[in-house]
Amino acid sequence: MKSGAKLVRYGLLISLPALWFIYLIAQSPRGVDFFPLYFAAQRVLAGHSPYGAAATDALQQQWQAPFAHAGVAYPLPLILLIIPFSLLAFPLAAWLWTLLGAALTYLCVGIPRPDAAAWFVRHEQQWMLVLLPLAFMPFHRSVVVSQATLVWFGLAVVMLWAISRRQPWLVAGCIVLLALKPQNGLLVALYGAVWLFRTRARWLGLAAA
Repeated sequence: MKSGAKLVRYGLLISLPALWFIYLIAQSPRGVDFFPLYFAAQRVLAGHSPYGAAATDALQQQWQAPFAHAGVAYPLPLILLIIPFSLLAFPLAAWLWTLLGAALTYLCVGIPRPDAAAWFVRHEQQWMLVLLPLAFMPFHRSVVVSQATLVWFGLAVVMLWAISRRQPWLVAGCIVLLALKPQNGLLVALYGAVWLFRTRARWLGLAAA
């Protein structure tokens, strides 16, 4: 009976991610939400502004999305961080961006425990937790369109872990990155800043702000 249950678990661990991978490959186009960031980073790299009428017209010609007329809605510091991705071909850059977001999201499965790796080995059945994000529809949607939300969710998890481990430098770094996309990370960044101010790391909180 135990061997049958183990076989089912391993079957799910192999088949479900494989089905996800096949589904993602079949998606066309991929990385829809990532393209404005990629486009803006390439313009900065070429010495052009990612904002304004000229940039918006160029974006509309290349990005077939219903809200392309709004132009690039990301702040410049975030665009600067994407420049390394803009050096790559878009399909590869979109895949790497998606993998980065997925990896950060999966931190929520193991990062709450300092001995997470050993704990998973000792409790074999807990490997089923790895499947939980795959059953979460917002995660599915974010992966399909390569939303930056995945990265900010992972940063929020890292910051909360750093608070629990009392690592003010890591908290301050997460605050800076989370604030680069205010609609996703501002409230979490403010929580981290309040924690820094309530500890003896007030100067770090001021620097992050």
